[in-house]
Amino acid sequence: MPTHRSPVPLRPGFTLLEVLATLGLLLIFFGVAGELFKSTMMLGYDSRESSNQNSRIDSAIFRLRRDVWNSSRITVTGKNALDLIWSDGTKISWNIDRENGVTRTDAQNRSEQWQGIGQNWSLAADGPCVTVSGGTAEMRLPSQILLSPGARP
Repeated sequence: MPTHRSPVPLRPGFTLLEVLATLGLLLIFFGVAGELFKSTMMLGYDSRESSNQNSRIDSAIFRLRRDVWNSSRITVTGKNALDLIWSDGTKISWNIDRENGVTRTDAQNRSEQWQGIGQNWSLAADGPCVTVSGGTAEMRLPSQILLSPGARP
């Protein structure tokens, strides 16, 4: 009697074309994910650097505002230089240099420097105020002594 073999069932599998298409899609996905990761890291670095620069600007303007507030005489010595004389005779000099940033020098010749800021700033005296201009922005810093009645010019 002849033996009858039952057909061998075919196991489902992937064709070479399906494997290559899947690898291509994975390659595109990981390429996009890598660029997204790189952009995220660069954004974090840029925001940290921007925050540091904003802190330097805030610190310099705070100090300049305090110096002008206590000044009894304001003398502009150039487009980017300023001398402030306090009522006790203390002289404070401010200088803005494109390469070195903003520098404050007190009567004892001690200097503070804020690098990386002020490249497009200019200083001007407007009566009892100092005007700091930078690009399209402008800030007026008043002197309390010069604003008060009977103040010395």
